[in-house]
Amino acid sequence: MDCGRADVLLGLPHSGRCLERLVQSVVIRPRVRHRSTGFETVRAMVAGGMAWSVLNQRPVHSMTYDGGEVVTLELEEPFEPLPLVLASMKGVRLTRRAQAFIRSAGRAVRLAG
Repeated sequence: MDCGRADVLLGLPHSGRCLERLVQSVVIRPRVRHRSTGFETVRAMVAGGMAWSVLNQRPVHSMTYDGGEVVTLELEEPFEPLPLVLASMKGVRLTRRAQAFIRSAGRAVRLAG
């Protein structure tokens, strides 16, 4: 199936591969016409009506930095979860904030399932 409208791809290494696997799993053939390494640039292009995209994070607001607005849609298909990794340099003492983040992320992962 052809998606019709042009796609904009967040051109970061893992994000691009994730989108490609996602659309292949639902038999969609993306027409990537635009690539950007900037998350907000992708959102602005979508808000400007240039394309659609699938992004790997969801901001709390729908307004883009340039004043445009995007609509967030939930994916209906069950998709393979992305691996999540937390890493730090050996021998470097983590700040209390980093330690709190790790505890919080661990709780969120356990709650999710």
